[in-house]
Amino acid sequence: MAGRDPRRERLVRVAVGGDAIEAELLHGILANAGIKVLVKNTDALSAYSGGGVARSVELFVLEGDAGAARAVLGDGADMGERP
Repeated sequence: MAGRDPRRERLVRVAVGGDAIEAELLHGILANAGIKVLVKNTDALSAYSGGGVARSVELFVLEGDAGAARAVLGDGADMGERP
């Protein structure tokens, strides 16, 4: 999109919940659609669980990509609650 400055856009949460495996699947779907994604582990105890597997994650995209990300994910790819 012409005139867009990603450095000035805020991050928008597009999915919440699930685990690291689901998050990586959704990350791949969005990445294949050309949407950059930040996956945030919200499970502070996962580092101490031995395996380090997150049980709670959030996916963020730039504000200008939020509509496209939600359209790509649709309701069927939801990891849990929607923001």
